[in-house]
Amino acid sequence: MAKIYVTSFIDDEGLAYALAFMDKGKEEYYKENWKPLIYRDLEEANAKFSSLLAEREREDKAIPYNEEQALRFVESFDWKFASSYASFAPHEYLVKNWLSPEAKLNFERFVALIKAKSVDGYYYNRKNKYFFLGDYYYWPCGYDNLAIDLINRATISQLVKKNGKYYYGGNKL
Repeated sequence: MAKIYVTSFIDDEGLAYALAFMDKGKEEYYKENWKPLIYRDLEEANAKFSSLLAEREREDKAIPYNEEQALRFVESFDWKFASSYASFAPHEYLVKNWLSPEAKLNFERFVALIKAKSVDGYYYNRKNKYFFLGDYYYWPCGYDNLAIDLINRATISQLVKKNGKYYYGGNKL
């Protein structure tokens, strides 16, 4: 995964700052709610970056749920169907920023469980960490130095196990 950092650039309004990462040799802007985080003030950009790092530290210290607690957690939300992936990789997702402050802490406990109990899995050539619970497998999305901000889930029936590893089988199953 990529690391987030603060970068500067010039646009129509002058000097600006953004949280960014490198993706396949190209600088991309980090987004929240699908909008890039762009600031006119370096201190403001650094403050946002620091708050994201602090969130990661809190996540790293979270006490993982046990599986019973995790099941209650995942069942307490209406997961959003990823309609743009419907035809080739149907799944649902939960975004941390959509949650209440208390639910965000519970989200972090679920992430801690995923990190502690996940196995290697592959979506085509991309390696993921999969956690199995009930009829679903879960995988987090995030960046190396930031807290997880989105968790995906899909039904276990979409996976194929080969040589001890799990692979997305998609519509081929």
